[in-house]
Amino acid sequence: MSDELKNLRPEIVPACASMISLREVGDSFKVLLRVLSDVPPRTKYTVGISGTSSEDGTQFDDQVYDSMFTREEVDRGFAEIQLSKSILTKCIDQSNITLKCAILEGGTTKHYPWIRYMVKHDYIQITRFNRQQLEGWILGSEVDSANIEYGDYFGKKCLQYNAENESVAGEKTIIYKDFNLREGKKYIVRAEFYVLPPSAGAGGINFTLFCLKEGRKGVFWHFNSNVKYLHPIPFGITVTSLSTRIEIAVSGQGGARVDSFALGGVVIAEHNPLRQWDPDYDLERDVSDPAPVKEPQPDSPEL
Repeated sequence: MSDELKNLRPEIVPACASMISLREVGDSFKVLLRVLSDVPPRTKYTVGISGTSSEDGTQFDDQVYDSMFTREEVDRGFAEIQLSKSILTKCIDQSNITLKCAILEGGTTKHYPWIRYMVKHDYIQITRFNRQQLEGWILGSEVDSANIEYGDYFGKKCLQYNAENESVAGEKTIIYKDFNLREGKKYIVRAEFYVLPPSAGAGGINFTLFCLKEGRKGVFWHFNSNVKYLHPIPFGITVTSLSTRIEIAVSGQGGARVDSFALGGVVIAEHNPLRQWDPDYDLERDVSDPAPVKEPQPDSPEL
């Protein structure tokens, strides 16, 4: 991957937390491809998508678009590419696709990060913060509303929690919401996060340990401010009652401290029983036991 491009992540619109609901897509969908300021107009670029076909289960890896950046696109910093919805509808429900973009400059191919998305055919519940409201979520009892605001990050309006080296005993719920889901069914839950960098002149790196949980089940991810994009956290639940509470929390496990972060969105989708389910999602844990913590991994190979 080119060093110049590694932080310019292409984006599929209207994905949320790296999940695409086909019910949100009209006849076409959009790819946002950001442009380096020193790329000259008429530089060629390509857009590719790989995935699994629902017709016969075969893998495909297709170049779906190519063009050249215009002067207008270079000046504004991005290109908007319209692609046919048929590219997505041919994918198996709840399968992953990979968005692969590159520029061709001076006989050299420079790759953007490869971005993975999950394609869902059926209805999913989506929380976005475009209206700068909690959208039915409720602040945790220990959260001061003065620490909540909304900011723009990576082209999205995000809920922002302001903290600096905050000490947390155990877990601290930032927001939660009760959902009426179908009892006995499994659901996929995803939320996307970005840890804000230190304030100007402070130096160093910020860290936050996130937890996406339901009751005594949850997943823990440790992010730092070097991860310069909204990173999705995947989770799954098996519904056991008429009301299911999803919590987005931070944790002080292992002495972890909390810094400011942005929450881009949350999605909940019914799990397709024909697709793989992570058995770790259904594991209950004792609150006194340390939880396994995951770290973000790059989507792309070293290209």
